[in-house]
Amino acid sequence: MNQPSLILRCGGQSVALSLETVVEVTRMVAPAAALPRAPRYCLGAVDYHGQLVLLLDLGARLGRCAPRSAIELVDGRLVFVRAPAGLIALAVDEVPELSERPIEPLGAVEPTLVGLLLGVVRWREGEAAPVLLPGALLPVGAGARLHRLVAEVAAAPARAPEREGSEP
Repeated sequence: MNQPSLILRCGGQSVALSLETVVEVTRMVAPAAALPRAPRYCLGAVDYHGQLVLLLDLGARLGRCAPRSAIELVDGRLVFVRAPAGLIALAVDEVPELSERPIEPLGAVEPTLVGLLLGVVRWREGEAAPVLLPGALLPVGAGARLHRLVAEVAAAPARAPEREGSEP
């Protein structure tokens, strides 16, 4: 496949996304809302142009590192991607490069990555990055549940901040 790939670093390793799925890359921001009962790799939801979007720690989701907090990822980047279930944000350590090299078919795949990959891109001499399928980053049941939680948080009425010393 001859399509550009965005190279990401997370959990000390390189992975890639087909550029056609990437909407935007921004600096890391604090989650706007926590999601109760979410998996540990889910950091919550972030505000993206007025829309709450699910935020995942990509390194933790791929099993490359222990789940981290937004504070631990403060120097990282957010990569907003289109997935079949809707827009999601991926917290990554860095976005070092855009590769124009073609995506190659997969050879042997590590068992933890089966079903998550589109192929591999050789982005530097001696370096290859697996190309992730954004739709596979959320397990079917968990993905639907997490998107419902984001919708519930978005639909909840905003609470006015409580003033100190005010009567209930």
